[in-house]
Amino acid sequence: MDKQPVTPRRHKEMILEYPITGFVDGWYFRREEASPGHYMVEGCDIYGRKVSRSTSDDPDDALRDCVEYARSITQQSGTTA
Repeated sequence: MDKQPVTPRRHKEMILEYPITGFVDGWYFRREEASPGHYMVEGCDIYGRKVSRSTSDDPDDALRDCVEYARSITQQSGTTA
């Protein structure tokens, strides 16, 4: 099976879905309260790779975990924005 080229998404598109920026180049994040006291944090890069974490604890900790995972993915793949 041939690999299909991935067209990076534009900043304007990404920011609408993932309004939290500035942590990892090319990555965008969002944090939502899925139910009372339970949070879902998701991140996506311009190439469509995703990270997520759900928690009933501190949503800021979940965001930090997603940011670290996104950094790890970026470093391993050698890609940047």
